[in-house]
Amino acid sequence: MGSNNKEKVAAFWNDMDTQTWENLYTYFNEEAEINWVNTNEKFTVQEFVRLNSEYPGDWRIELQRMEATDSSVVSVVKVKLKDQEVSVHGVSFFEFSHGKIVLLTEYWGDDTVPPQWRTDKQIGTPMERGKS
Repeated sequence: MGSNNKEKVAAFWNDMDTQTWENLYTYFNEEAEINWVNTNEKFTVQEFVRLNSEYPGDWRIELQRMEATDSSVVSVVKVKLKDQEVSVHGVSFFEFSHGKIVLLTEYWGDDTVPPQWRTDKQIGTPMERGKS
């Protein structure tokens, strides 16, 4: 069951990348809940599809990692604005029941440089770009 859910999550991210908004409804239970923890927002499936279809800019989504159990999938994606250097990383927790997403909890963070205080103290070294 877990591998089937991984295939669904990969297809979900492909539809997000190609902006095939109507397909998004097929992945969710109609009563599913979507949570964006960083901004303390909860969405219905209809709101989630609307906010993504109206999100400003032209974005490219790269699926970087997935881990699955029998009823859940965790994914990591990089989302980059096509005509700028703006990018973010998202960690998404998909919970499934009867082959449909019933809960999606996401954490989003901007890709940026370390704060000056760490740079000044020479703490840490740069990772290879593109690694999650």
